[in-house]
Amino acid sequence: MGNYKIEVRQGDTVVVFAEPMNRNFVAEFYDNQNNIADANRIGISGNVTGIDFVLDPKPVYANGISGTIKDTAGVPVQGHVTAFKTQLNGHNNNRHSEYTIESDSLGVYSLTNLVPGEYIIMVHPEGEYRPTFFRYDGTSTMNWKNADSIAITESGVVSDINFVVRTCVGGGNAAITGKIAQNNGTQINGALVYAFDANGDVAGYAVSNASGNYVMDGLIPGQYTVNTDKFGYTASSSKSVVLDYQSNLNGTVSLTLNPESPTDVETSASNEVTSYGLSQNYPNPFNPSTQIRYQIPTATNVVVKVFNVLGAEVATLVNGFQSAGSHSITFNASHLSSGIYLYTIKAGNFTATKKLVLMK
Repeated sequence: MGNYKIEVRQGDTVVVFAEPMNRNFVAEFYDNQNNIADANRIGISGNVTGIDFVLDPKPVYANGISGTIKDTAGVPVQGHVTAFKTQLNGHNNNRHSEYTIESDSLGVYSLTNLVPGEYIIMVHPEGEYRPTFFRYDGTSTMNWKNADSIAITESGVVSDINFVVRTCVGGGNAAITGKIAQNNGTQINGALVYAFDANGDVAGYAVSNASGNYVMDGLIPGQYTVNTDKFGYTASSSKSVVLDYQSNLNGTVSLTLNPESPTDVETSASNEVTSYGLSQNYPNPFNPSTQIRYQIPTATNVVVKVFNVLGAEVATLVNGFQSAGSHSITFNASHLSSGIYLYTIKAGNFTATKKLVLMK
């Protein structure tokens, strides 16, 4: 019937957030607020009633992300692709933050109807392939903070977000088990746990269950460094373990993950940005999409546009107020012809221009 009850502690001050299981509705903070900074603070001096929500229907966006999953030999791989929305606390930026789809037998996937914003993409391949987040340079990373972000607008599909997945180097019958939890003991479900061998290669991985437990088997004897990772969390440290057939065939490693605050996830290390900057797009040359990165040290209005060599504007990529930090935008030039183009940024008193090359 939509009724709820949450046990809270007297004397605390809380904010209340409703995230519907039905993705056709938009999550919100009470009272119809989009982010935690604006959310109503509720002091708990006794039972509190009437904290009701009327959720808005989710808009339908004609956008998406598409690409392929293949191994290093070019063979298609099936897998689960997940898009995580990185800006969990921005203006008009609700926490419908995760979208998952399975690729077909040819490794092709397509995510659609995404809330506009920046996303990082992860693939969990089937078989002996290890998970990875997307990077434009084609390298593999199992840490979400090293992923490249993809900017999604209200319309248009960002294509060619392709994954090249790699196998693990295991092959033995040793194992590592343990538990992933927060510092306060809260068990973490769905954390990725992975082991590096002495050569720095990924020898195996596992995913924690609802109790925070994991089992990583198929390892050969040797010394391993075990890490854990989950989107929106930060690991406290890694740990080492030595496996051998005589005394320690099954090692035990437990690790901690702690959630970052929403503002920590919203932008990439905004507190470290001390100057304006516009980076060279990557890849360059490109076809048909490329990533443009820039940074601003203070919140301000930002305009990013693309022009042809005759000075005619061909695209407006950003035009609005943005928070301080590092940002990125994907430019899809599928409607343009091959050639040299210029992209410019205006932010406060800062302006910069760089060249990009579209080669079809």
